[in-house]
Amino acid sequence: MRFEKNPLKRLRHKLVERIAVWGNRYLYKPQILWIADQSWLDPYRPYMVDDPTLRRPQVRKLDRRFVLIEFARYVRGLRGSTAECGVARGVGSALICKALEGTFASTDRHYGFDAFSGLPAPAEVDRMATGGSAWSAGDLAHDGTLAKAAFDKFEQAELRIGWIPDTFAGLEDQVFRFVHIDVDLYQPTYDSIEFFYPRLVAGGVVLLDDHGLTTCPGARKAVLDYMQDKGECVLDLPTGQGLIIKRD
Repeated sequence: MRFEKNPLKRLRHKLVERIAVWGNRYLYKPQILWIADQSWLDPYRPYMVDDPTLRRPQVRKLDRRFVLIEFARYVRGLRGSTAECGVARGVGSALICKALEGTFASTDRHYGFDAFSGLPAPAEVDRMATGGSAWSAGDLAHDGTLAKAAFDKFEQAELRIGWIPDTFAGLEDQVFRFVHIDVDLYQPTYDSIEFFYPRLVAGGVVLLDDHGLTTCPGARKAVLDYMQDKGECVLDLPTGQGLIIKRD
């Protein structure tokens, strides 16, 4: 079956594909449905706001955003709150809230956690295999304006500003159906999974943004250290994300 009848477009795609192979990169096939038909994105476009200070459009993360939305949708039939550790500019939290719109009970909330003052100092465990560190204290700092604006769009959303795990205080009796962890380093990742996994309902999802990234070895180790005796599989996704679905 020929998926592209235009010979120039086919030639262009083959050329780009060859360049990707030379660079040890992977190019998505254009006939993959979520790429070929992006109508699924329409409800979420208003929340995928580009940050002019970064000069990087949201579309560059489209595969990872798709995974986030799909696994948020996966828990629509479950009860419980949701959370995002590492809110950044609020796009992820907005997508979670939109994907689960109409399913939050009166006692359910979406909680977002971020200090907005950048990363803490990396530890030795956060060093990459090359011996260097991708991060320094204060990296990824921003004023939180975009995040606050995103949270204001959803009445069930609550933004907690401060350091993890201090900002988890008061949520000990909550249960959660979906948790997104994106904090890059070992200690905040460990603190996050340690707090939320025991409070995850059966069938609930933890999506790990940094799990398969060479720049975040500490984040991966934190999850594997905590989960080693839990009898659950931590799945690696081809997007660099990781996934836990709690069985019981």
